[in-house]
Amino acid sequence: ACIILANSFIAYFFFFPFFFFKQKTAYEIYQCDWSSDVCSSDLANGYFQSGQQAHDNGEYDKAIGLFQQALTIYRELNNRGGEASSLNGLGMCYEDMQEFQDAIDSYEQALAIFQNTGDHVAEGYNLISLGNCYTALDNYQKALGLLAQARDQFIALGDSEGEIKSIRSEGNCLLQFANHAMQDNPQQALGLLNQALSKFRQINDQQGEANVLLSLGNYYDFH
Repeated sequence: ACIILANSFIAYFFFFPFFFFKQKTAYEIYQCDWSSDVCSSDLANGYFQSGQQAHDNGEYDKAIGLFQQALTIYRELNNRGGEASSLNGLGMCYEDMQEFQDAIDSYEQALAIFQNTGDHVAEGYNLISLGNCYTALDNYQKALGLLAQARDQFIALGDSEGEIKSIRSEGNCLLQFANHAMQDNPQQALGLLNQALSKFRQINDQQGEANVLLSLGNYYDFH
């Protein structure tokens, strides 16, 4: 679970690169005409940035409230980018709180927007987060399907960094799947461990490789 959450935390910084804004001072915001879209957007941006800060500080309940406030305003303004970013922020909070079904619900709403707007990079990272959540719920086949989609997406885009992240998540999913199957289906577990080992070696992930080798050692100790 720690590996999954760490990957999701890294992915956080790839969900929002398209969404920076110039922060206004409190006095500038106070002077705004709140009937204008510009000031409403500034308010939403402020909620969103505060939500990011609260998330980074581990204040997840506070962050959820702020992201929801931002989401409401972005939807009123028909700001699709802001809406998707807020939904991803909510997904990150729920995932870090291990409320994985709520995280999936938020990520899926964001995914629909990314697909509709043609933001294929954000779509790929969103698929990784969805895959990580399904891994955490022990729905390994669903997770592997989503992660394979992400990998193929990044390969098509020529995005090597995204490709590496998707392969790492595939390796983590296969490893967890193998450990879960170790007692009831040892032959399946062995096959999954070898697949995981191949994934980690493909991206030169030595920590992931070491984790798989440890599980392989445990496998051979008992079989």
